[in-house]
Amino acid sequence: MLGELVKEIRGNKGLSQNYVLDSLMTQSAYSKFELGRTEIRASVFLNILNKLDMSLEEFKFLQNDYQFTIRDEIIHRFFYMSYNDETVLLEVNELAKEYLEKHQTQDYLIKEIYYLCQAFLTLLEKKDFTEASISANKVWERVSKRNMLYVMDLYLLNSILFIFPLETIFEIRKLVELSIEKYGNLFRLQRIRINMFINIAYLLMKEEQFEMAIDELEEAIIICRTEKTYIQLAICYIRKGVCLNRLQQQGNVWIDKGNQLLLAIEEDDLVQKLSNEIRQFIE
Repeated sequence: MLGELVKEIRGNKGLSQNYVLDSLMTQSAYSKFELGRTEIRASVFLNILNKLDMSLEEFKFLQNDYQFTIRDEIIHRFFYMSYNDETVLLEVNELAKEYLEKHQTQDYLIKEIYYLCQAFLTLLEKKDFTEASISANKVWERVSKRNMLYVMDLYLLNSILFIFPLETIFEIRKLVELSIEKYGNLFRLQRIRINMFINIAYLLMKEEQFEMAIDELEEAIIICRTEKTYIQLAICYIRKGVCLNRLQQQGNVWIDKGNQLLLAIEEDDLVQKLSNEIRQFIE
């Protein structure tokens, strides 16, 4: 029960009922809430959480015995991948499939994460953008109808950039940037900007637009340093080095710098993946 957990948290923090209820409701009504005898309005509950210095996300985590719900686990693991890790994608894909089958739910977000896992796995296994875009387009059909973008829309849009032509991607980015500006760095949204710059740079590299790709990577590097996102920073260094080499400039120093950073944080598998990517652009 919500009230019982609120009581436990309040007690552990050494706070009185009077401090928490703070004119939100009567003492009697609040006591009944903590005893699980009555429910309260959502607005009052959120105010109580504020008095407890606790986010709704943390409360849900405690409510689920110090772990994510399966749904939250799927969302967290998918959106906080630093790169398209095949092992993680396979695990999230299976979790999403089991969740949808078990709950027989119309949960659009989990369904779309399931589609996107399939799209990314297709890209990794077959290098087939056309087949992968079939799954990703299912997500775009819904998001494109939105008049306003919310946090999950921003994460989803960043995930499906690869299905669009570059001119469309730049227009989408303008919309994403405006939405992120409203949120600031709430929900770690600056990381979406990093991934967007990195993803666009990769698409530009595929089109052999190496100077433009470097511009994107330089923007990402600035944010990576601020946010201390070292995996993405290393990817930027390596891709910048590849671009410089293709422009007949000294790029190996950047490739070495990126590899050393990844080795220092023991991302050996990613070093190998990026080594394969380097060969792709050299050969």
